Amino acid sequence: MIGRRYGRRRRNTATHDATPPAPPSQTPPLPSNAIEYWHSELGVTPSVLIAGQIQGYQLFFFSAPTIAPDGVLFGGRDVMQSTTSGGKYFGNGSAFTLFAGSRPYMYVIGRYRTIPSADIWMSETGDHFGFTRFAVGCNAAGNLRGSFEGAFTTDGGADTGVHRFEAWFDGTNRNFRVDGSNTATADASQNVACNAVGIGGSGAVGGSASDSSVAFVLYCAAKPTDPEIAALNAWATAYWGAP
Repeated sequence: MIGRRYGRRRRNTATHDATPPAPPSQTPPLPSNAIEYWHSELGVTPSVLIAGQIQGYQLFFFSAPTIAPDGVLFGGRDVMQSTTSGGKYFGNGSAFTLFAGSRPYMYVIGRYRTIPSADIWMSETGDHFGFTRFAVGCNAAGNLRGSFEGAFTTDGGADTGVHRFEAWFDGTNRNFRVDGSNTATADASQNVACNAVGIGGSGAVGGSASDSSVAFVLYCAAKPTDPEIAALNAWATAYWGAP
């Protein structure tokens, strides 16, 4: 009888001592060379703008895009939703000179709700007229690709799932990576003379827009270290449900 009571008490103690895991942090683990990032839950003035969380660079709501949950995807959290119909996206065509002298790197968590039938970007920085770009997106053939100053590195076919997109110059190649799978093309260029930023479309007023949902966009002066990227990927999975 004593043994049974003791055993029951031990089990109850173990139950009461259990500590639930801490929720994932809303704030990303930033690489040391981070320049600017936009987070769909931070810096939002509804229906007006979303502000960058390092330098405060503002992206405006063009033609009334929305920030809202995309169903149960992205953990059910609010994300930036652009729409092709009506040209609804987030952008700013003002001076954006963050890449001077750098070999830039871009990290995007997002998805296409509808696969584009034309060259449409999920995230880009370019000149005000869109002639030069550093971007991740999709081409008319439905293939995901990175754009590097008019040259392209293409990955496999697009789908409507949530993905991690990366693009960067390394001095030898232009690189485009989807969920850790890298495609590289020889190109030593680093001339990214940009003054506009767009999420869900081009940075310039009146630019094209995609049917896309974007949770997070980060620009760095160069590709972060592998441990820094691994920390970003772990956060993307824990907080946004990315692969």
